Amino acid sequence: MFIIIKGPLDAHYKLTSREKMGKSFETNEDARDFLLSHLKRSFAKHDYDADTDIWWGRNTGDAHATGFHIENV
Repeated sequence: MFIIIKGPLDAHYKLTSREKMGKSFETNEDARDFLLSHLKRSFAKHDYDADTDIWWGRNTGDAHATGFHIENV
């Protein structure tokens, strides 16, 4: 089972706190598809940082980005 963890990001694209999003998924691909849909709906800018394995989203005027990480539990 896969879950998505979200939280604010620091300057190094690391989550400064962790909160589980409400859904869980059977596959990593299902979690990624849901997350991409959420990012497109909720944030003006979004991308993936491969070095930290973090997806992030930020709206215009926001000081900090919100980070998302898919975990296998």
